[in-house]
Amino acid sequence: MFKAQTDAPGSIISDDLKTKAIAAAGSSLQVPVIDYDAGVQVTNQTIPLVVTDSASTSQLVSITFTHYYFGFLIHPAAHFNNEISMQRDFNAKFEKKMYAMAKMMDDAALAALEASKTQVLGDTLGGRYALTSNVIVGPLAEQDAVVGDINPLMAGNDFFGNIHVVANGSMESHIRNRLLEKGQFNSEDKQYQYNDKIWHFTNGLANGAGHKATAFAVQSNAVGLLQQFAPDCVMGNRTHKHLWDIETLPILNMPIGVYQYDDAVDGSALHGAASAHLTATKAEAYAFHHAVAYITPYNSAPVTRASAVAKVAIATT
Repeated sequence: MFKAQTDAPGSIISDDLKTKAIAAAGSSLQVPVIDYDAGVQVTNQTIPLVVTDSASTSQLVSITFTHYYFGFLIHPAAHFNNEISMQRDFNAKFEKKMYAMAKMMDDAALAALEASKTQVLGDTLGGRYALTSNVIVGPLAEQDAVVGDINPLMAGNDFFGNIHVVANGSMESHIRNRLLEKGQFNSEDKQYQYNDKIWHFTNGLANGAGHKATAFAVQSNAVGLLQQFAPDCVMGNRTHKHLWDIETLPILNMPIGVYQYDDAVDGSALHGAASAHLTATKAEAYAFHHAVAYITPYNSAPVTRASAVAKVAIATT
């Protein structure tokens, strides 16, 4: 979801901000923002002779980046008479590291949503919903309505338009087994409750105590990702045996910095007796790195002003 909103038209992550983030590698990055004005007034009068100002208060918000690195070695000669090919070994090492990084990024994205979830509920829809520990909770009796009510709940907080929903497995199961089966030609058509949203699912979002399903609802163009790479990767530098570059990760479809080199090492202890003869052998080193900042909506008055991120849950009772 963070990546989709980053790449979408109208994203809060502008091309200029992406460029500044990359240029800020090794230094700090701050973004100017404007505070919410709770004292806005529109009066019932004709145009006055003297117009008074309505000043804005601005701030500089520091962007925090998290570094992600993984690397491994390949020894080509170790695969000379081996049932496991060098490419298969490379793929196995790369994929397990990439998936571990993706899990860490998923957890960090969820933590960012958790930190920015709304503390205000503008409309309880007739008392059917309650804001408990900053989670909008619907009773079990309303479980089929909760998904559809995400839109009016967000609208009650003055957030409209397309809504992204990041849901856990429990919510996905609820949608599949209680809503999807009640489609257009059934006695109960509940398609409207889910088909007007952009869905994302994660294993990292746990249900809280007393909840059977959980999700985050996020207005479009409210969140995004900023990335940084090592300067040498951005510059594409080369030496006689070192290479820096930026490549696109498969599956995740995200850019990442790449650092490669080769060397000669004593590989006799790599695999016991099978590699005892590799006293001088080639080693190929592969390193992957980027730094990521998870951008969520700035809110200068979170206690009184709703956020574009809402956490929603279905109660067990």
